Amino acid sequence: MRRSTLLALGCAAMLASGFRAAAEIMPIQGTWELDTRHSQNIPDAAKGVDLKISLKGRELTTQRLVDGAPIGSPFTITLDGIMREREIVPGQRGEVSAEWKASGKLLVQNIKMKAGVLDAIQITNITVSEDGEVMTRVQTTRTGAGTQDRVLIYRKKK
Repeated sequence: MRRSTLLALGCAAMLASGFRAAAEIMPIQGTWELDTRHSQNIPDAAKGVDLKISLKGRELTTQRLVDGAPIGSPFTITLDGIMREREIVPGQRGEVSAEWKASGKLLVQNIKMKAGVLDAIQITNITVSEDGEVMTRVQTTRTGAGTQDRVLIYRKKK
């Protein structure tokens, strides 16, 4: 084999193992229930809604559940840090990127979209406790000159 081919294969193997290692470090897969007592600034749309999160390769899918039944379409993002245009919610398009940080202990998601005539940027930093029982989603949303912060704490459902 040529040296460049071997180098490319080696890099691909390292990337694949990096994604696998990140998934092993952060036990994000499962069904999560919002802890309203410990969360701050909860949007009405999140109340009574569980999150079912699955990971397949670099694709992370979040399905919203009410009483165990799916609502809406699953939201799938590619964990490679590249901004992609897509539908964020029905009728609302924007750009989304997501990537692992801090050796797989932090997942950062960015969403950019129009909010009326203004651009809205939402950055969500997601962590999972070492025991895999608590997921914390810290969101900062900037629209024009305003900023809204929220902390959503989820507990893994058994």
